[in-house]
Amino acid sequence: MKYVLGIVIVIALLAIQHLLSTRKNWLWGGILPVLSIPFAIWVIINRSLPVCFDTLFPFVGLLLVLLFIWSDGREHLRKKQQKELDKMKAKDIDE
Repeated sequence: MKYVLGIVIVIALLAIQHLLSTRKNWLWGGILPVLSIPFAIWVIINRSLPVCFDTLFPFVGLLLVLLFIWSDGREHLRKKQQKELDKMKAKDIDE
């Protein structure tokens, strides 16, 4: 049950990140990556974990995934806007 809850939380975070990344203002997509850094520091300090590769790897992986989703969402928005512009230009040519 513990793992199922973790998977559901991860899927929800990734879906929220995708949603925020495709908003018009590019800063919305940076919320979760920026918040993941203090969260990682808090977890390491609060649990008294030694700072080594094994403890940093999941947090670095999470940060990289969130940044990739942010970049992908921005590209998706650019393509969507370009498609709308192309439709508008085609309509202008037809008239």
